[in-house]
Amino acid sequence: MNALSLAWSFFVTPDAALRQLRAKPTFLFPLLLVTLGSAALLLWQYALVDIDWLKDYLMSGNARFKALPDAERARALAVMTRTTLSVAGVAALVIGTPAICLLQALYYFVAGRVTHVAVSYRQWFALVCWTLIPTLVSMVYGAILLATTAHGAQLSPGALQPLSLNELVFHHTPADPGYSLLAALGLLNLWIWGLSILGVRQWSARSWLFSAVFVLLPAVVVYGLWALLAFRNAG
Repeated sequence: MNALSLAWSFFVTPDAALRQLRAKPTFLFPLLLVTLGSAALLLWQYALVDIDWLKDYLMSGNARFKALPDAERARALAVMTRTTLSVAGVAALVIGTPAICLLQALYYFVAGRVTHVAVSYRQWFALVCWTLIPTLVSMVYGAILLATTAHGAQLSPGALQPLSLNELVFHHTPADPGYSLLAALGLLNLWIWGLSILGVRQWSARSWLFSAVFVLLPAVVVYGLWALLAFRNAG
């Protein structure tokens, strides 16, 4: 099964895909596809969007920025050009996506050692990278949206994430409490977590409960602390 067939299998027959992945733990294809695809969409979005509107939108929830004198705010906004925003965003994706995958795989490896799950770090890293495949759904949507968007449109970053809680339910802006959390959480997370739980259960031969706790523990901690800080500060 080649990389494209394996990617399709994660949508239609994930059990078979996970069996092949354990036997042959590759990771470069999904990691490059998701990272470079996300970076390309970001560049495309920044090329189209009304950049002055986007700067105001992004800074609308920054209380420290709002407290600055008018002259300092103007200087700060002048630095936020289309180019600087694009470069910063792409750099964050290109560096951050592999780094997060490496850290998540490290957690799986350590947790596996503690719980006597005999899986190598390479296998865990492959699982982390391949379970990102559902993000292609949002990427396809984003490409269609951008292809039908006129230059100079007021297009928020969250518009490319149609399955996030913010886009589906809350429709908050950066000025609203919990905006970044709600933009980061959504149906894609459930899909990715579900594939990960399935992978842990198959590779460990343990229960669904064990597999769910194994996968979801760091997410509960991270998103729980994030929610606590976001809504406590709002109060």
